[in-house]
Amino acid sequence: MFKQGTITKLEPQKKRKNRINVYIDEEFAIGISSNLVLDFDLYEGKTLSEHQLQEISEAEELSKAKEYGFLLLSYRARSVKEFKTRLKQKKFSDYIIEAVVEKFLKHGYLDDLKFAESFVQSKQITNPGSKQSLVNELLKHGIDPDTAGKAVDSSYGELTERDVACRLVRKKSKHYSKDNPKDRRRLFDFLKRRGFSTEIIKDAIESEWGVQI
Repeated sequence: MFKQGTITKLEPQKKRKNRINVYIDEEFAIGISSNLVLDFDLYEGKTLSEHQLQEISEAEELSKAKEYGFLLLSYRARSVKEFKTRLKQKKFSDYIIEAVVEKFLKHGYLDDLKFAESFVQSKQITNPGSKQSLVNELLKHGIDPDTAGKAVDSSYGELTERDVACRLVRKKSKHYSKDNPKDRRRLFDFLKRRGFSTEIIKDAIESEWGVQI
């Protein structure tokens, strides 16, 4: 908790010159971004009430949360749920998290549909699977079912699950032999793990390898 007092020193931090240590009545009170010094018109000799100090503290937490949010998004896109979880892990308050999410949604930095579409497109290149398997992965990222379904349908376009399964059979033909019963079983299990139905798997293997399972 803060107590009303007078700013007796504004001192740049030694290792982070863009941050300022604020001293109230000769005692350290809070470290803040240099931008907040201007935003709140802070100067030595100015008296601040408890309410003003609390506002400065909340503004500082919001600034830190936004900075961390941009850092997260610089690595890769995030779903809203993932974003909130990471901020929560950094001990930001629920109020601050919701404020940051609202701002990021408003400016398009967070967009679950775009995230889902990008995620599925990447999966279709690296680890393609059935529609339901892709939807299930998106659900784990906190994407709602309707948005997940739209993203998956969009990524499939005119392709069918049979088309994708056949493509995987052709890809695995480099490693598996159609004449080896164990390899046929391994291929079946592989496609099953990718979420394809037994009917589609049998159809794809028969179509590409000319053998029945």
